[in-house]
Amino acid sequence: MSYIFDFLVSVGVPRFIVQYLAIAQGLILYFAMVGIVLFFWLKQLPKKWESFFQRHHLKKNVWRVFILTYIAYYIHVSKEVIPDYKYIFEHLWTIFASAAVVTSTVLSLCLVNIAVDIYETYPISKRVPIRSYNQVFKILLGMGACIIVVSIFLNKSPLAFFTGLGATIALVTVLFKDTIAGFMASVQLSSYDMVRIGDWITVPKYQADGDVLEITLSTVKIQNFDKTISMIPTAALLTDGVKNWRGMFDSKGRRIKKSIPIDMHTVRFCTSTEASNLRKKFPQLKMVRTGSVTNLTLFREYTEAYLKESTALHQEGFLFLIRELDPTDKGLPLEIYVFTKDTRWAEHEKIQADIIDHMLAALDIFGLKAFQSNTSS
Repeated sequence: MSYIFDFLVSVGVPRFIVQYLAIAQGLILYFAMVGIVLFFWLKQLPKKWESFFQRHHLKKNVWRVFILTYIAYYIHVSKEVIPDYKYIFEHLWTIFASAAVVTSTVLSLCLVNIAVDIYETYPISKRVPIRSYNQVFKILLGMGACIIVVSIFLNKSPLAFFTGLGATIALVTVLFKDTIAGFMASVQLSSYDMVRIGDWITVPKYQADGDVLEITLSTVKIQNFDKTISMIPTAALLTDGVKNWRGMFDSKGRRIKKSIPIDMHTVRFCTSTEASNLRKKFPQLKMVRTGSVTNLTLFREYTEAYLKESTALHQEGFLFLIRELDPTDKGLPLEIYVFTKDTRWAEHEKIQADIIDHMLAALDIFGLKAFQSNTSS
C-alpha cells in the first residue's frame, strides 16, 4: 500500500491528501475488523437476547460512536496536516470530540441496560435485585461524562476538576440526599435479603398490599391485589412497618386464626346419658373423664378430632391449637389456630371457610349456640 501512496505523491497529488487517504485506509480496515468481530460475536449469543439489543438500539448506538470517533480523529489529524486552518479544526474537534463522548456514554448506558435485562432473566435476580446499583452506576457515568465534556471545551485536564472534589461531594450530598438514602436502603435490603422481587408485602402506612414488581434506587413498585400500583420510597421499607409474607410461602404453611363466639347461656353440664350418646355418635371423642363434663368441652374435643383428621392441615411441625379466649359481653370466643398446607390465597380461604361452616353446623348437636347481637332492640 505504501507504493501506491508514493506513486500518488510522485504524480503531483498534494501530500496532505495522501496522508488523509492513508489515515482513512487504516481506519476503514479497523472499523471493518471491528464490525466483522461484532457480527460474529452477536451471532453466537442466545437468540432470546436479540429483543434486548433491539429494545435499546445497540447497533445504532455502536455505529454512532464509530462514526463520531472517526470524524473527531480525522479532524484532530487535520490540525497537523493543514496548520493554516488549525484554529477552525480545533473548534470542530471540540464539538465532535464532545459528541463522541456523549454517544460513548449513551452506548455505555445501553450496554448497562442490556446487562440488567439479561440478568433479570435468571432466578437470582429476584433474590438479589441490581437496579439500584445500576442507577448509581448511571449517575456516576453521567457525572464523569459531564466532567470530560467540560474539560474538552475548557481545554483542561479532567484531573483539574478533582481539586474541588470536597466541595463537589458536599453539593452532591445535598442535591441527591434522597437518592443516597435510597441507595443505602437498597444495599441493606439486598444484603439482609429483606425484600425480593415477587415478594408479597404489606405496608399499612402507604396502604400497599401486593407483590413487589421492581426495586430501584429511590422507589419500590408494588402491584396491589386490586391491580393498582403503589410507589413507595425505598428507605421507607427500613423505617416503616413492613410485613413480608415470603416466610409463609417458604414454610409451606399458612395460618388459620379464627374464633366463634359461643353463647355462654348455652354452656352447661351434660348428663351421663347425653355424654354417652355423644361419644357413641362420635367415636373420635376422648375417653370418659371422671366427674362431670360440659357440652363445650365435648365440642372442643370434637373440633380437635375433626381437624386432626383433615389432610389439608399440618399435623406436625406447626402449632395446632384449639383454645378458649377471655369471655366478653359478646360471648366466649372458641379459637382455632392451625396451618393449612396450601398457601394459595383462594385455596386457603376455601379450607378455612369449610372448617368454620362445619363448626357452626355442629354447635346445635352439642346444645350450643353462637352468640349474636339482638339487632331488633
